[in-house]
Amino acid sequence: MKNQRNINNEFNCIEFERIKEENKKNLINPLKIISVLTIISGLFALVFEVKYFVNVSIYVYAFRFFVITIAFWIMILSGFEFGKKYPNLLAHSLLISILLSFGAVIILLPTTLIVNSQISALIIFTASLFLSWEVKNQIVVAIYYNLIFGSTILINKSEVYFQQNIFASVLFVLFLSIMSVAIAAINYKYRRTAWLNTFRLIDSQRKFQEIFENSTDGIFQASLAGKIIISNPSFKKLISLTMDVSDYDISDEKFLGKNNFNTILNLLIQGKQITDFTFKSDSKDSEIKHFNLSCQLRNDSTLGAYIIEGTIRDITPQMKVEESLRLAKDKAEKSDKLKSTFLSQISHEIRTPVNAILSSIEYLRDELQNDINEEVSTTFKIIDSSSRRIIRTIHLMLNHAELQSGTYKYMRSKFDLYSDCMLLILKDYDGLLKEKDILLNIHKITDDSHIIADEYSVSQIFNNLIDNAIKYTHVGGIDVLIDRDDDGRPTVEVIDTGIGISSDYLPNLFKSFTQEEQGFTRKYDGNGLGLSLVKKYCELNNATVKIASRKHEGTRVKITFHNPGEIREKVKIS
Repeated sequence: MKNQRNINNEFNCIEFERIKEENKKNLINPLKIISVLTIISGLFALVFEVKYFVNVSIYVYAFRFFVITIAFWIMILSGFEFGKKYPNLLAHSLLISILLSFGAVIILLPTTLIVNSQISALIIFTASLFLSWEVKNQIVVAIYYNLIFGSTILINKSEVYFQQNIFASVLFVLFLSIMSVAIAAINYKYRRTAWLNTFRLIDSQRKFQEIFENSTDGIFQASLAGKIIISNPSFKKLISLTMDVSDYDISDEKFLGKNNFNTILNLLIQGKQITDFTFKSDSKDSEIKHFNLSCQLRNDSTLGAYIIEGTIRDITPQMKVEESLRLAKDKAEKSDKLKSTFLSQISHEIRTPVNAILSSIEYLRDELQNDINEEVSTTFKIIDSSSRRIIRTIHLMLNHAELQSGTYKYMRSKFDLYSDCMLLILKDYDGLLKEKDILLNIHKITDDSHIIADEYSVSQIFNNLIDNAIKYTHVGGIDVLIDRDDDGRPTVEVIDTGIGISSDYLPNLFKSFTQEEQGFTRKYDGNGLGLSLVKKYCELNNATVKIASRKHEGTRVKITFHNPGEIREKVKIS
């Protein structure tokens, strides 16, 4: 509130300074007029006073001629730069010379005291009003008046006092001066308020005119018949108008068109305001432009009729951008579809022969079971391991492509984390666990291990986590804990005693196609998609994943499901 008051005060000060500057400019013409009037009235006074007061005519002539000369030179100087720079000085000089002239005449002709004092007071008051002076200048002139006429009263004899004594006479003159200044001050106050309001109005009109003229939007007023009443330059430019704008009809088929105009007019008559009405101009001479129209109906008191006033904006560049984005989106969707089709086809073409190889290897192993030496047995294992690695890589890439393109179909259902998920995964990895001679223990701590989620993606979360745990664990074992936290949310922890993860690599864990060991000489296979898919599948199922690990000590992964719609029934697991 205080800051706003300070801002208002500063604004008023600026406005008052502007008024002062304008006053200085506006003083020149009134000063010239007063100078001319002083010369004319001085000549008249000189003629009559010299004629009727012959005994002092030479002195009266001198004083009147003095003021006429001063007025003449002030009139001349007001036309030069000096006069424009110091108009107040010239005004004070003129009024002092007038007062001195009247004072001198009163000394010479004491019987004219009342007449001359009243005339001079009238001149001072009129000049102050005519010059529109500030109060301080009027007070200074009043002081001149009191000093000069006070002096003339003191110099003259008591017979000329128009009151009983000198004190009463001076007091009376002082009273008249104060009244004159007070009236002039009140007049100035009202004038200043009027000036201030006028300046603000002029400023406001100028600003609105600048906005109107410089706006990039087309601004217009039109009659209910569609004829343009007034418009800004941008309106004419936007519609490429070459004719006089007053002859233009906005319902022209090359611009708004009859149908659009009638639709808009009917809505306006119903009291509705048109906002962001989009249309395109159908000009054969130039490119098609798209416009955005906003308008309203208003009763114009000047015209005495309702008019349409509004704005138009050229949205052609925006429409082109939107069209480009739409085409790019369509192209991207086609590309994603083509990529998915390609990956599916490649997957089929690779998996089919690989599965045939696996089946053939299994058949040969069974047939040659008793005749296989250690070298052949190792070869069979390598073929089996490599084939499964190829199939797993294809699965990971397909899953990643589905999530990236947004084509994955989420199927919500209720299932058991223990029996429908973990036990099946354990069965898939049973052979590898025996081969590496490590244990995988599943601990079902909670009685209720049911959740509502997408069963396939949840299975993939733990499939990838357990695959990593087995891959990087050589000594010890793996523990899987199925439980619920204090808020009743299902949690699964996968804990291994493997090689662990360095603290430097932890921030990059969920980035696609990254591994802690890079290059073809890395010790462990994989394509760096496992944990990236874990993260995405967790987000898909409203779950969070937290990983804690130390190098050479092992890794602990915790998955928490935040499922507000889960079914919390107690189900007995067989």
